[in-house]
Order: sequence, then C-alpha cells, then structure tokens
Amino acid sequence: MRADKAPGSHAASSRPLRSFAAGNSGNHGFGVHHSVILDAALAAAAALACVIFAAWIYRFNEVPLEVPLAYSGDALYYGALIKGVIENGWYLHNPSLGAPFGFDMGPFPMSDNTHFAMLWLIGLFTDEFGSALNVFYLTSFATAAISAFVSMRWMGLNRLFSLCGAILYSLQAYHFLRGGHLFLASYFCLPIFSAFAMGIFAATESSQLSTKSLLGYALLLAVAAGCGIYYALFASLLIGFAAIAGSVEHGCWRPMRLGLAAGLIILIATTASLAPHLQAIHDTTLDGNLTQRDAVETERYGLRMIQMALPTPFHQNDSFRKQADEYRSRAPNVTENRTASIGLIAFLGFMGSLIYVLQRFPAQDPTLRRLGVLNLIAFLFATIGGFASLFAWFATAQFRAPNRISILIAFLSLCFFLLILQNALKKIRRGTLRHAASFAAFLAILAFGTWDQSLAKSNLLKSNQVIYEHDRASADAIMHHLSPGSRVYQLPYVPYPEAAPLHAEGHTGLMRRFLHSKGIAWSYGSMKFSAVDQWIRRMELSPLRERLGKLAASDFDAVLVERRAYADNGKSVEAELQDYLGPPAMTCPDQSCSLFRLKAFSETEASPLLSTALGSGYSAWETANPGWRSATLKGSRASIQLLNPLKQTIVSRLNLDISTPAPIGLEIWRGGELLHSWNSHNPSSLDMTFELAPGINSLDLRFRGIDNDGMPIIAPAGIRLSKPVIGAVDTPLHLREFQKQVAEADRIFSPN
Repeated sequence: MRADKAPGSHAASSRPLRSFAAGNSGNHGFGVHHSVILDAALAAAAALACVIFAAWIYRFNEVPLEVPLAYSGDALYYGALIKGVIENGWYLHNPSLGAPFGFDMGPFPMSDNTHFAMLWLIGLFTDEFGSALNVFYLTSFATAAISAFVSMRWMGLNRLFSLCGAILYSLQAYHFLRGGHLFLASYFCLPIFSAFAMGIFAATESSQLSTKSLLGYALLLAVAAGCGIYYALFASLLIGFAAIAGSVEHGCWRPMRLGLAAGLIILIATTASLAPHLQAIHDTTLDGNLTQRDAVETERYGLRMIQMALPTPFHQNDSFRKQADEYRSRAPNVTENRTASIGLIAFLGFMGSLIYVLQRFPAQDPTLRRLGVLNLIAFLFATIGGFASLFAWFATAQFRAPNRISILIAFLSLCFFLLILQNALKKIRRGTLRHAASFAAFLAILAFGTWDQSLAKSNLLKSNQVIYEHDRASADAIMHHLSPGSRVYQLPYVPYPEAAPLHAEGHTGLMRRFLHSKGIAWSYGSMKFSAVDQWIRRMELSPLRERLGKLAASDFDAVLVERRAYADNGKSVEAELQDYLGPPAMTCPDQSCSLFRLKAFSETEASPLLSTALGSGYSAWETANPGWRSATLKGSRASIQLLNPLKQTIVSRLNLDISTPAPIGLEIWRGGELLHSWNSHNPSSLDMTFELAPGINSLDLRFRGIDNDGMPIIAPAGIRLSKPVIGAVDTPLHLREFQKQVAEADRIFSPN
C-alpha cells in the first residue's frame, strides 16, 4: 500500500498536499478549504497579534518611532543601506559615503531584492532610517505569521492549530535575537519554500497544474527567493531532496521535473538579484579579499542540537536563563549559533519527527513522514561536521553559518507537532468534547510556547534612545558649521565593511555621522579594497601635514576626529591638527568628536591626489599597499580606473610602462572616444595628456599584435602593465610634481 493512501485519520492531513500536487480546483486551492475570508481574517489576526506582542516586548510605545531597535554593530550597516534606499532609490550606490567618490555596493554580493523593495515602499512614507528599520522589523513579524498560517493550512492543519503555529513561528526566539541582522529576521519565505518542498515530495504523474497556477507559483517562488542567499540555499536543499525522494517514492519523474523547475526559478531570481554585483566584480579588480571565508568556520558557526533545546539566553525565567548562560560560558565555539533555540514545543516536534522517520511506524501519515525526512536532511546539513562542512571544503566556504537553518527546522517541527496533536484529537468521537479539547490544547500550547520562546521585556530602545539623541545632536552641530555639499574626512581610517572594532568605537560606529546628517559627504564607508578605498589608503600614507594639503586640494572641507576610535581619545592627533589648522571649529556635544576646518592651502603646498586602480581583464597582479604594482592581461583587452577627487574636470597626465614579448599596437578608449593610438616594441613607456572628469573614469586598453610588415595580428600573450603614474598638470607646480613622481616611480621594466 502506498503511504499516500494510509487509512483512517492519517489520510486527512495529507489531503491538501495531494490536491495541490494534482492541481485540483474548487475548494482545494493553496491553503484554502472553506471560507477565504475567514482564513484571511485569521491570518491577519495572527499577524496583528505578533506585531503587538513584539512592540510590547520592546516597549515601542515609550520611545519615538525613529529610534532604531538595533543601533550598533551590523545594525548600523543595515541602517546605512536603508538610508541609502530612502535617499537614492536603491542600495547599490550612495554618494554620501566613501567621499570623494561615493560608496559602491557592487563588489559585496547581496541577494535581497525582495527586502530592498519592501524598504523602498516603506521609504515612501518616511525619510528617517530608524523609522524605516523599525517598521520593517515589526512587519517581519506579520509576514512570518501570514506565510506560516497559509502554509500550515495547506499542509492540512485546521484553522485553530494553524493560528497557533503561525504565532509560535513568528515569535521564535530567533526572531528577537536577529534584530541586528535585519534581513535574517525577515524569514517569511521559509514556510513558502517548505510548502513547495512538501508539494513536490507528494507529486505524482497524474498531477496537473493550470497555466495560471504555474505562473502564480513561479511568481511566489521568485519573490521568496529574493529574501537572501542563505534562505535560497536552504530552499534549494529541501526542494532538491524532495524532488529526488518523491521520484523514488512514486516511481515517476514528475517530482524531479517540478523540483528542477522550482530550482531554476530560484536560480534565476537569485541571479537577477546578484547580477549588478557580478557585473561589478567582473569590471573591477580589488587589491584584497573582500569576503574572506575559511571552510573551518562552518565548524564554529554550525548547528548544535543542544542549542536548539536550550532556552533562549534572554529567557523570562531566571533559572532557564542561567542554564543558557552556563552553556555559553563553558562550551567551545558558542557564536551566533546561540540564536538557534527553537523552544520546547518545536523541539518536541523536531525529536518526534526524527523518531517517526527512523522507527517507520505502520500505516504512516505521508505528510508527517515527509516533514520528518526534511527535518532530518536540514539537521544533517547544518550540524557541526555535517553536509555544510563538506560543502564548505569542496565547493565554497562563503556559507559559513549553517546554524541559520534552525528557523526552518522550527517551522517544520511546529507543523509536525501540531499535526500529531490534531490527528490524536480526531480520535475523540464526541464532537463537543473534541472541540473543547482542541480549544484547550490551543490555549495551553499558545500560552506556554509564547512564554517559552519570547524574551523578557527589554529596555533596549530606551538605551538606544540616549545614544541616538547624542549622535543626532552631534550631527546637527556639524551641519551647522558646514554648508550643504561639504566633504568631511574622518580620522582614523577604518575599513568597511567587516572591520575589527577600534578601541571604544564599534566596527561600524563611524557610520552614525552619515545616518544623522543630510547633504554632507563622509569619507567613511568606501568599500574595502575597492578603487575608492585604495585612494583613501594612499592618502593615509602621507604625513599629516601633506595629507591635509592634499585633502584641501581634493575639495575636502573639514576633518573630523572620531575620538572613541583612538586609544588616547584623539588627544595626540588633535594636538597635531591644531598646529596646522588652529583650534577645532567645534566639539561634538557628547565629546565624541571634534571638527577642524581645512584652511585654503597655498598652491605651493599640495596638489589634488589623483590615483589609478585595476579594472577588468587581468589574470594576475602583484599587489602593493595600497593598490597594485604590476598586472598581467589575460587577453588583448583590459581596463584601468582613473580617480579624480575634484568636483570639476582637470587636465591630467598619465605615464604607463608596458612589457610585451612582441611588438604591439594599442588603442585607448574612454566610452566611445578614442584618446590615443600607439605602436611600440618591448619594453615601452606610454605618456599621454587628457582631460579627466570628476569621479571614477574608466579607460579601455585594446592591444593588437604587429607583424614584420606592420600589419595588425592577434595580440601576443603575456602583456604586462606597471602601475601608472597620474597627476594634475594644469599648473606649472602640478606639472613639476608629476615629473617628480615619474622620476621616483618604481620601474619594474626598463622602458626605452
């Protein structure tokens, strides 16, 4: 007998899955059996209840909405992304960070287009990053509850238990502990992925879906796939296994075909989110590894069963909280995996699902068995030393935190627990008694589960309000002393993102200046190892007096000393700045910073700092600090980036050494404009003068070989470039400085 045809009450819970897989119309649509209005009302009630409960836990009624719930560490990174979306329409480029060129998110891949679209919609109603962050976070409780309710109804749970499961899923401890990782806290996509996996698992050859249904499911899957690369990976894992197991179970290819189609949609949606990042990575060559990951990190960030079972470290009960604290203090490698607590109800469901699968009870309910199988696969993937570790060692180490699958396991486990309970209650023959028992179980599970999973009431917002108001007052004071459009150079230099904390300042603390200001461009926030970051690190190599001159010549208006980022609270650097610039124009009201206006240095003191960086088309390069020393082309075309920090076009001169094993021809293009055409033998030095526009300019180098008759042929392999010397030559002084740089340049080759 097939598992799908198990007799008795077990068959009832699998009926919605079979009707979905078969594409039946009528009352067997996605998650709906009776009244669409009633289901919608209950889903909305679950969403509202979760939002109100979360707002109550965090005391949102006691502070202004613009005070962000999370206001340190990675939360400031998300705050900058949110403010960038509000001010610029999207997150990829922000002219107010990474001055003087702007912040480019391109080299740092993100696959969260759905989340950014939600933030864009929220940004239509507020220009405060804190308000947008809080609304997004509270909305994530509503979206999680709605998606869980619909998915649980579709899996066969009745309305009462679907309501219970949706609330418990939305109010998972993971949700409260992930406020700093804002997009991880928005996990409404996981019930959708789970429903697809279960439907594919149950599909047979008799399954038929209308074109309208297929398009609807494809759109839903694409939206869910835009909720982050981790969740898309977990979805691919479940759907892929469900497709294989379903084909084996039913002896047909339909689950495999559906799984491949679903996987293709996830791949297309994810690729669409990553497309601008992939293009940026192709077009630029960083001088370091931006997202350095090690395969061994999956062991530190892996999932542990005991952490799923333990109470949350911020539990309302003191003894439970002490249990979690004791484990955290004594066990090794307790990292972000401490957020994996799923609560006692879900953990009972998790253990029950594993026992159900491994024991192979007679006449098994296919829905319960499939939930157990998917739970087992998810756990084997994420546990320390599991499949995620194999994936990290033999594929890519970029997915270093498999513990994040715990929230998916929580959903599957809640579904299993509630389905088991529902099936047990169906054995009560008297309808009145059965309904009373169901309602009593609903109240008891909901009350205990909510108490067990949620945090004690928090004063986090009140604590953040104090810091927030200090930062806002400091930003207001800075803006009072500067005109709109000013550029501020922040000291000290701190890489971004993922830098180590610097003294009393967090690793993203310098971002607070941008978050509270308008019309000011800040040097902090240049993407680490990018062309802009190389420009700033080159500026940092100069002695302070020379650096101040170059900053003034590069159209910067002020220097801001971030005192908390210095061991001596900035006293030494402030004393040196006063020697050159006089007393600070202002000190921040909270004493966290001081602002120095850059006086107009005379022309004899400095030139603007022009610099170069590698673009695309290189197979190897030798790095310097900062930037690069030499590079080898992988073909006949490459690009270099030229950086002009000024707000206007300037006459510049470029000197470039080229080494080639045979005579070559070279054309240099900027956009559709041919700047220079040149033939030479090895080795050679190219010198050209041209106007350089403000910002980052890209030059396209097109090489060709030359035969003995001077005719063009395929360019020889192994063409090498040395780092160019570039400088302004619009004044006699600037020309002399450029000539001095050329004379002192590191000559790797021996040009004629």
